[in-house]
Amino acid sequence: MLPPQPAWYNCNQALHNPQVFNIPYNRRHMVRVFLFAALKDIVGAGSLDFQISSRDTTPQQVWTSLANTYPDLGRYQKSVQVAVNQKHADRDTLISDGDEIAFFPPVSGGSK
Repeated sequence: MLPPQPAWYNCNQALHNPQVFNIPYNRRHMVRVFLFAALKDIVGAGSLDFQISSRDTTPQQVWTSLANTYPDLGRYQKSVQVAVNQKHADRDTLISDGDEIAFFPPVSGGSK
């Protein structure tokens, strides 16, 4: 018998993709996902707790799952930038329990 689920588990239930992240409760790992600018507006939140598998999970897999849940994110697929634990990272970087993943669209502007 599994222990009761913590209160925060159901807060982002729409983001749990059982086909990709079907993990027994006692082996679930969580990361914090941060979204900025237009991405934040599309999702309606600046940060989300996200369930990942215990190994071989990448920011690209997290992004794909988010884009499946929020189709408007798809237009940023090729241009979105990624940071893992506050450092720029490739989309193929392995992530683990407790990591912070940030997605942000390209920015421009400024003055000389």
